[in-house]
Amino acid sequence: MQRLHPRSPYEKLGGYVHLPRLIDKARLHRKGLLNGYNYKTVGFDKHLLTFLKIDAKKARFLLFLKEVGGEGRKDIRTYFDLIEFDEGRLK
Repeated sequence: MQRLHPRSPYEKLGGYVHLPRLIDKARLHRKGLLNGYNYKTVGFDKHLLTFLKIDAKKARFLLFLKEVGGEGRKDIRTYFDLIEFDEGRLK
């Protein structure tokens, strides 16, 4: 099986180096194909997310919210709210 690699850290998106690589790593992670690469919590990923003032935990929460059909809901603000919504106790 061919090993999948994220793009070079030299590639730019919106003027930012490493951003395309971070996006590739996120996509590989979602597919279970990251294969040992560090992701989000260390190294350049962490520094770029901090520099861009992106909270990776909040991004993950919003992704889960979208997956359960609650995208755009302002009343779902915690993981407990998300569970309640997903299990039908919050309408």
